[in-house]
Amino acid sequence: MKAFSELFTRIDQTASTNEKVDALVNYFAQAEEQDAIWAVAVLSGRRPKRTVKTSELWNWSGELSGLPEWLQAESYHIVGDLAETISLMLPVNKTFSDYSLHEVIESLIALGSKDEEARKSYITGMWTALSTQELFVFNKFITGSFRVGVSDKIVIKALAKQFKIEENVVAHRLSGGWEAQNNSLSSLLSSDSDNNDISRPYPFYLAYPLEAEPEQQLLIIADVHLGKALHFRKQGIALPAAAQNGDYKALQELFDKIKPKQVYFLGDLFHSAFNNDWHTFCDLINDFKQIKFILVKGNHDLIDTHLFSQMCIAVVDTIEEEFLIYSHEPLKKIPAGKINICGHIHPGVVLSGAGKQSLKLPCFYLLENLFVLPAFGVLTGLYTLEKKKGSKIFWVLSDTVRQVF
Repeated sequence: MKAFSELFTRIDQTASTNEKVDALVNYFAQAEEQDAIWAVAVLSGRRPKRTVKTSELWNWSGELSGLPEWLQAESYHIVGDLAETISLMLPVNKTFSDYSLHEVIESLIALGSKDEEARKSYITGMWTALSTQELFVFNKFITGSFRVGVSDKIVIKALAKQFKIEENVVAHRLSGGWEAQNNSLSSLLSSDSDNNDISRPYPFYLAYPLEAEPEQQLLIIADVHLGKALHFRKQGIALPAAAQNGDYKALQELFDKIKPKQVYFLGDLFHSAFNNDWHTFCDLINDFKQIKFILVKGNHDLIDTHLFSQMCIAVVDTIEEEFLIYSHEPLKKIPAGKINICGHIHPGVVLSGAGKQSLKLPCFYLLENLFVLPAFGVLTGLYTLEKKKGSKIFWVLSDTVRQVF
């Protein structure tokens, strides 16, 4: 762990490609076989799935540091990175224990089958046993935010240089569905491994560029208002703390089912300022690192932009495409030839029965070149929209959408 932490620091402190390659070569020359393959895995994005919740790390680090929660929150706002915040809050250790990289990562994987008490015991034990440098890298692993300034190409260059193999051969042998656990770098790079993995593609180059872009696989969501229950509770309004669990479950199920490449949040992702729901949101996003998330900022989005940046979520005012323009509030002037897709209004429609019964439901609302999405969150109200000439209203039921007007 010490050697890998030193490698991380060397890479992080230089912009020179040659220096990064040299640092990697030195590491691979000295590292144990199992440490080396895990280093290749995490540097090339094959990080294991997180097994500890952000909220747990937040609570445990607060207990160990002895800091009040408000000071924790203020520190996080200033630092902007959970792993670094925890590293700075925890007491500095005077004695250290020596752990190998593969031992640490495989222990973290094993936590997935442990109960909370066992997870807490292991994590807090490691926090009291690592040096400051190792602690920072360890926290990057457990928060799912491990990133360092090396591309796959730099890793391939270093491996080719250390093991005297052509770069294109290294690239080929690192492709496919290999796993670091129960494997070794020498066997992975061995010529005998070329025919063992049918998922490993034959390397090729396109003679001509593709003429058409693949399907976008875009998911658009408006007005989730996460953190609203905790915000209301803080104001003395009685709401169950778990009142918004359904929102997180619905988001997770959507991401799993649709498998979007991009997600646009059309504003009011959070209801107000920072609270502990942020950590639950981070856990969700960290499980879907393959998705590109963009937040179109809404009037309720008060959380500092740099916190979203740390989660690799871009924050913008609008998104403009060839025929579409996305915003939070309806645009006062929509560009000619475009349709404005937005949220903000929380549109609803009232359906009345012959016996004077009535039912208010969320709806999609289309009027000329304006398309308003219903609010996604469970703790959002509805604003009744009346049918206008040329408008179309689509009510939303639990499993279907139907046009009513």
